[in-house]
Amino acid sequence: MASPNDTDREDVALRELLQAQWKKAGINLELTFLDKAEQRQRKRLGLFDVDIGATGYHDDPDSLQYGRYHSKSRNNNNHVRDADLDKMIEATRRETNPEKRREMMRANSKWIQERAYTVELLYSPEYYFWHPHVKNYRPSFWSQADYAMVWLDK
Repeated sequence: MASPNDTDREDVALRELLQAQWKKAGINLELTFLDKAEQRQRKRLGLFDVDIGATGYHDDPDSLQYGRYHSKSRNNNNHVRDADLDKMIEATRRETNPEKRREMMRANSKWIQERAYTVELLYSPEYYFWHPHVKNYRPSFWSQADYAMVWLDK
C-alpha cells in the first residue's frame, strides 16, 4: 500500500490498523511512503495492489460514481470499463427530478456493489463544529465550500 509521504499521523494509524487486522488473516500488507507526485502517478497508472483511496463523504454521490467508475474519469484508478454503467451514470447526471435521480443513483450503487469493482476498506472519522449563530453552513466534503451563502445571526 503506497501512501504519500506527507500523510498525517491519523491516516498512518488507520493504515497500520488495517495492516494489523490483515496480518491476523495471514495477509502481509506492506506500507510504503512515496513522494506525493510519484504516489499519485502510480495510482493513476493502476500500479498498486491496495489503496485507501479518497476517503470522506461527498455532497453528491455523483462525484463518487462518476469519479471512481466512469470509464472517461481521470480518477478511475481501478480502470473500470463498463459501458452499461457509463450509460447509467450519464443518464443519472441528466436527470433533473430529485426523487428519480436518487433512485437512479441507488440503482447505480447496487450495480457497482454487485460487480465488486472495488472493496471499500474504511473511512476515517470526520468531525465538524460551528457556532449556532452561523447560519446556512454545511461541511464541505471535498474542500469546495460555498461560503458566499453563510451568514451570522447575531
